[in-house]
Amino acid sequence: MCSAILLSACNQSKAPENTVEKVETQQSAVQNTTNDAAASEVVNDGPIQQFTAYGVTQSWRVLVDGDQIEVEGTALPNFKIPVERSAYPKGVEFMGQHDNKAVNVNINSTPCKDADGTMAEFSVTLDYGDQVFKGCAVAGIVPTADT
Repeated sequence: MCSAILLSACNQSKAPENTVEKVETQQSAVQNTTNDAAASEVVNDGPIQQFTAYGVTQSWRVLVDGDQIEVEGTALPNFKIPVERSAYPKGVEFMGQHDNKAVNVNINSTPCKDADGTMAEFSVTLDYGDQVFKGCAVAGIVPTADT
């Protein structure tokens, strides 16, 4: 009976060591999981400040660069104006005036297919006075091709 008590006491002294090892292992696993999550975290640089929008069926283009837009095309005059930016959950709108006409460029997160079948990440509506132009948009300023 004495030997049974001694064995029992030996087993009890081992339990705290195993518990300490388990706690250290769990802490290490939590720390590694936290480090992995931080390493895979996406960095958000804030709202997109530049866009290139273009017509799908008509030839026009709008370059958005911060607080100004430049409009080019055959169906409307070419101009550059300052604009106000208004963001909403699925997009952004840029509003200004040219020749006493309202100019609104509304870019939303709906993907768009252009005339060549290429997918763009955004859809756009350009309102110039009472004219409405539909098209696609991409983040950044896309330079024109040399011709």
